[in-house]
This record gives sequence, C-alpha cells and structure tokens, in this order.
Amino acid sequence: HATALIALHVEARAGAASLQEAAALSAELGRASTLLSVVLHDTMVGCGGGWTSLRQRGML
Repeated sequence: HATALIALHVEARAGAASLQEAAALSAELGRASTLLSVVLHDTMVGCGGGWTSLRQRGML
C-alpha cells in the first residue's frame, strides 16, 4: 500500500509541475501575442492614414 501511495504522490507532483509549466507557457504566449498585436497596430498606424481610412469605410 505504501508503495502505491508513494507512486500516486509522485504522479500528483509531476502533474502539478506540468500544470505550472503549461501555465507559464500560456503566460509567455499571451505576452508574445500582446506584443505582436501592438507591433502590428503600430505598423499599420505607421503606414499612414491609408489603413485608418480603409477601416473607417468598412473595407477592412
């Protein structure tokens, strides 16, 4: 019984570690996508009023 409990405990800890890794990874991806959208937005704004006027006319 003790061996089974230890095995369960080890599995639970491994699961918790992988959950933490997944959470950290998704946080990284979130930061990256936020940065990407900011860069894209700045690029569109930097391209001049063309993008904005197209968007205002509903073409984008």
